[in-house]
Amino acid sequence: TGFELYDLSGLPQYGYGVYPNVVTSLEMERILDVNGPTGSQLIIPKTGREAKSVAYVLCAGSRDTEVGRPHCSRVCCLYSLKQAQLLRDRGVDVWIHYIDIRATGRRYEEFYRTTQEKGAVFVKGKVTEIVPEGDQVLVRGEDMMLNRMLENPVDLVVLAPPIVTVEDTLKLAEALRVPADEDQFILERHPKLDPVSTKRDGVYAAGVVIGPKDIQSSTAEAEGAAMKVVNFLSGDRVIEPNKAYLADPDACDGCEECVGVCPESAITMLDEKPLINEIMCSGCGACIPACPKDALDQHGLSEAQIRANIRGVLSGSEAELKILAFVEQEVAYTAVDLAGLARLTYPSSIRIIPMPSLARLKKEHLLYAFAYGADGVMLLEAPEHEGPYGSAHVLSEKRIDEYRWELEDDDVDSSRVWFSRVYVPDWRKLERVFRTFHDIVDGEGPLGEDVRERLRGELS
Repeated sequence: TGFELYDLSGLPQYGYGVYPNVVTSLEMERILDVNGPTGSQLIIPKTGREAKSVAYVLCAGSRDTEVGRPHCSRVCCLYSLKQAQLLRDRGVDVWIHYIDIRATGRRYEEFYRTTQEKGAVFVKGKVTEIVPEGDQVLVRGEDMMLNRMLENPVDLVVLAPPIVTVEDTLKLAEALRVPADEDQFILERHPKLDPVSTKRDGVYAAGVVIGPKDIQSSTAEAEGAAMKVVNFLSGDRVIEPNKAYLADPDACDGCEECVGVCPESAITMLDEKPLINEIMCSGCGACIPACPKDALDQHGLSEAQIRANIRGVLSGSEAELKILAFVEQEVAYTAVDLAGLARLTYPSSIRIIPMPSLARLKKEHLLYAFAYGADGVMLLEAPEHEGPYGSAHVLSEKRIDEYRWELEDDDVDSSRVWFSRVYVPDWRKLERVFRTFHDIVDGEGPLGEDVRERLRGELS
């Protein structure tokens, strides 16, 4: 997996790839290496001239929401300080143009101070452009400390570009059905409580595949991930997902509706009855609503358990309006969890029930929610190519669209049902989604008690 540096050719203000005097930090590392192409001699590429003055441009494309990447790459400040010390030991003049120096870590602040003591000049402010001037290049930018613009002619400019994900990592993540965050790094199960586990059981991640970090952090994560693998493989048993099963063989008429909807092709017919391959079954539950005879059910998520969950969640809410949100538990719930970690707020009317996939839901589940106190029902599903169940996530949208209009026949307005696909990188939008639907339901007002009583009678 690993990482690569952001392609700076898309940022013409830095002149990378145009002027031989402009290199990246990785190229500078090779120049300073005794085994590098110049044998550790500070030679400007392509020109062969010796450089006697060097300017570093930190955050060259990082921490920028308009161009480049918005995230901090964490290691740029420290490796630039290291290179600056090596250059100062040779008597080379060094300027470091920075936004913020982030020297977090044991002894890192002392390392920063040593660089200052060795004579490197620190200039706080953004660099606006780099242009040629004779055999040198001119670094133009701001000096926030002196509150003025400056022009600094140097022999060589070193850019510190963002660390980004390798394209093959995203392909691997897609193949493993492991979601990536908005910065395209692999998303951990929980950044604080489970930082090396992914959203898929048995798949662990460590190092820069999760996000930019130094070698010390990568090593610690690798050791943690290795122990996770040991624990996973040494267990007496693996907890499998909730499998579907034929609960009422006598009710089954052999219609084969369940066979066609299974995204894993785990169901075949034997003696006109469905045979569910438990190894292939992923537990999405899409087959259960497809059965017109209610002959199928699911271990650990039975009809009785879903109804009990609905009653329990709604009875525990003291809000004036009650909105029940069924949330796909891998991708969509991850987005909801990220919104919570970021302390985003949403109305107290929202109550959440995780589901393996919303394809598990029947229309009766929505009616049951309205019958026992819900004034609105939200359904947040994973996208087809990010969720763990593929086509089941598409099927759920089709079914719920049908449910919405069928609810009109039961005196439940379709505006009380909201379906939305949730992408993990868009988790910040959930706050607005929750508030918007709350306002819609608030405009409709509470569902009539006469409607609830009639629904309870029909569903009992």
